[in-house]
Amino acid sequence: MRTKTRLILQFSLLFAALLTLVLSIIYYLVDKEFVRNFYKRLEDRALTVGHSYLASDNFSKEEYQEVLKKYPRTLPTETIRIYDKNYRSIFIEEDGVTWSKEIIKQIILQKVLYFKHGDNQVTGILYRDNSGDFVIIASASNVYGKESKQELLYAMMMSFTLAICITVLLGNVFAKWILTSC
Repeated sequence: MRTKTRLILQFSLLFAALLTLVLSIIYYLVDKEFVRNFYKRLEDRALTVGHSYLASDNFSKEEYQEVLKKYPRTLPTETIRIYDKNYRSIFIEEDGVTWSKEIIKQIILQKVLYFKHGDNQVTGILYRDNSGDFVIIASASNVYGKESKQELLYAMMMSFTLAICITVLLGNVFAKWILTSC
């Protein structure tokens, strides 16, 4: 292998390794931030539901349906459940989503709990009200976060490819310069 080609290859590989490391760290940090922000959004939704549904003490099923119309779901595949101190769901929903006593107990102990359930992120909060303590569990899929991460990954791959091409070209110029000045 010629010296010039070897210099270009070594320079490009070194730069590619460094760029891969930097882009990987950025992607990891952005991914963690997307997850954290979505858990906070779910927590906000759970608090909003608590304030909306529990603040005016004990809705009938008809009143609950009216509140649902006023406060529509804002997150894809969102489900929200409210449990009383006896681990019973206050409002029965048609989709059949229920949570185990163990999860509800964990939320009561920790006051706020974040976890994944299948493809959904879940936030459970202990909501204290003048009529008692309740557990509110909000679950949804972070569809927009996943789309944003895909776009970020695509942009990073395109940038990586472009940067490597530029590095090879500049490496060629640099190698010529080094070899002619020796």
